Amino acid sequence: MIDNETREIVSIYGGKGYQKADFNRAFQAVRQPGSAIKPLLVYAPFLESGPYNEHTQIDSSNLCIASYCPKNIGGFRYGMTTVKEAFRYSHNTAAVRVFSTVGIENAFAYLKPIEFNHVNEADHTYPAALGGFQRGVTPLELASAYTSFIDGTYEKPHAIRRVVDRDGNTLYTWENKAEKVWSPSTVSTIRNLLEDVVLNGTGQGITYRSNYTGAKTGTTDHYKDLWVAGMNDHYTTAVWIGYDKPASIQRLSNQKIHLKAFNELMRE
Repeated sequence: MIDNETREIVSIYGGKGYQKADFNRAFQAVRQPGSAIKPLLVYAPFLESGPYNEHTQIDSSNLCIASYCPKNIGGFRYGMTTVKEAFRYSHNTAAVRVFSTVGIENAFAYLKPIEFNHVNEADHTYPAALGGFQRGVTPLELASAYTSFIDGTYEKPHAIRRVVDRDGNTLYTWENKAEKVWSPSTVSTIRNLLEDVVLNGTGQGITYRSNYTGAKTGTTDHYKDLWVAGMNDHYTTAVWIGYDKPASIQRLSNQKIHLKAFNELMRE
């Protein structure tokens, strides 16, 4: 959980039964992000690359690129949809087609200012549009990446403001270094799309709080990972739920446990 104004880490949870010095899943567990990566790697680069908006028509029909043939959740087939509809219901076919339009290298170039330490050249493939990475991202990395949708800039999140000695002399002070990632129009559109997910899409079950709440969900193959990442007026949060040794948690997905965890974190 990151403070939107200061970009300080205000809460971090290492996992069930975590004790000091244990494996901390919040910043050490590297997992595939599923559709939670789409705003960052697919739709924001798409909006940056042309005169596009949430009403732009995109093709959500089935497609194959060489031997890669992505499917939608439940095997559903769609035709022409708007960006807003495809984003709301997380159409995989639309995401891959948009990713192809932008170009793999162009899309990944937008993520260069953002510190995804486990993403590399081997991930520059079409499955990446759906979160199909060789390794993946950590919850902390995903939360920090979503802070770029606060105002279009990225700052590395931090947990130490300053260090002083016993006499009060300052030995170290954190320096904020913001780097521009997205244009104001892209930020505005993505925020609208994230809000629509909460109100009408896969994020239904998230409690709408304060003046704004927006989020994107993500699920990997066989329900091995459940994600939700998003923000309200005050905080940006990423939640990952899964087992250390990957196994299906479809039952928990049906209970929307990741949305409930997100709600608890975002309570005022």
